[in-house]
Amino acid sequence: MSAVADEGGRSSARSFLVRRYAADDGRVLLSGVQALVRLPLVQMRLDAGHDRRTGCLISGYEGSPLAGYDLELGRNAELLREHRVVFQPGVNEELAATAIGGSQLVSSRPSAEVEGVLGVWYGKAPGLDRATDAVRHGNLQGADHRGGVLMLVGDDPATKSSSLPSASELALTDLAVPVLYPGSVAELIEFGLYGIALSRLTGLWVSLKVVVGVADATASVDLGLPESVRPFLELAGGDRAGPEYRAVAAPLVSNPVRLRLERELHSVRLPRAQELLRGFPLDRVHGPADASIGVVAAGKTYYDLRQAMDRMGLDDGRLAQAGVRVMKVGAL
Repeated sequence: MSAVADEGGRSSARSFLVRRYAADDGRVLLSGVQALVRLPLVQMRLDAGHDRRTGCLISGYEGSPLAGYDLELGRNAELLREHRVVFQPGVNEELAATAIGGSQLVSSRPSAEVEGVLGVWYGKAPGLDRATDAVRHGNLQGADHRGGVLMLVGDDPATKSSSLPSASELALTDLAVPVLYPGSVAELIEFGLYGIALSRLTGLWVSLKVVVGVADATASVDLGLPESVRPFLELAGGDRAGPEYRAVAAPLVSNPVRLRLERELHSVRLPRAQELLRGFPLDRVHGPADASIGVVAAGKTYYDLRQAMDRMGLDDGRLAQAGVRVMKVGAL
């Protein structure tokens, strides 16, 4: 009898664990790393709902604050296969980025089994430094509108497990990679979906800045998609391909090709990203429109700021009375 009860308990636990990745409604408890495992699965289901046969390649190199990401992906290998998600850890971050760049060329192959591949690269800040050359070439080559590229960049500003404080947004800006900065576990999924949509609509590689305080956090998360994100997912899911947004299979063939790609990167794709980001509701303002004082904070720092204000008794009502409003910046 105890064996039957024990088996039933294990079965119930497995169902709960699978639900956090397979369900599309309700609330579940997720860590930051688990949210990042859920993200590509959500995108694959969204693509299937649009009758798009896509796949996903995840490759990178472990390291805090994304330590454990590879282990959690490995634990859910069967679920990944069901969603056409391939997880292939990189020998190092640079080779992983090279593989992700190659994934954007799948649609150019006549024997391709999918329309496009979503490429997800992961690594911590020193890994980004190592992968810079591959990222620069991949971004110039472009992300395919049927796949897209999302970079998960782990930053450790307080050196919890790193030899140096890290903040990768300046390096990513130099690489012409837009940076989205989620500040909570739930925002990892929401901002990740925005990032994938932005990549598909512009041909740019797009990054998520994932700091230790978000990757290591655990929270109860609503699995339903925010209504604000749906119009942009619909836009990215439509048949809107233009030649300037297609990945180029051979970017180093000749000088004219390289120069054309550089011109399009800076005169077409980045301006398009700026235009779209103005429409994405990532930057949010709280407080009266006629405030005389404004406070600006980004990502996780915004929530730290609000917690500090609450401890000082400065709730929304007190801030409004004092003529103060606070802006949360979501894209850097």
